[in-house]
Amino acid sequence: KVLAYEFYQSLAHNSDNSGVSDIKDHYKSFICSIHEWHHLWMLKWSGHGHDPAGIINTASGECAVLCPACPHPAINFPDGWENT
Repeated sequence: KVLAYEFYQSLAHNSDNSGVSDIKDHYKSFICSIHEWHHLWMLKWSGHGHDPAGIINTASGECAVLCPACPHPAINFPDGWENT
């Protein structure tokens, strides 16, 4: 793993490492694209990446991953657990 700033700086130095001319700062654009990529990847993980209704119809909380260790009735609790 590497920090986003270090990765951006390595891209900038690979573009022009002479130091003669100033390189335009596109760091904010780079971070914005990282956020967009992360959001699209989260939609893909949750199964909403190719939703025919579009990602705009994804309700709040639909991308959350259920904790497998937490108790969820009808998922990892036996039937009739309330009576025991």
